[in-house]
Amino acid sequence: MSEINASAVPKMKVTDLRSELAKRCLDTKGLKQVLVDRLSAALESGGSWRKETAYNMADSTLVEEIHESNTNTI
Repeated sequence: MSEINASAVPKMKVTDLRSELAKRCLDTKGLKQVLVDRLSAALESGGSWRKETAYNMADSTLVEEIHESNTNTI
């Protein structure tokens, strides 16, 4: 996941905002200003979430894991 400059968030397109929110497992619904506020809050908190999808090679099933990038939280 590439780093996003917080000052660039308001200039982003709605599709890009939704994509970045989805990468963090955050709600992607709402008007542009709602999406901007949500992504800005996530960036400010420093605890961005990311979702990784991988295939389990042993039985060919899809495995999804959610990781917290910020490990300094309790």
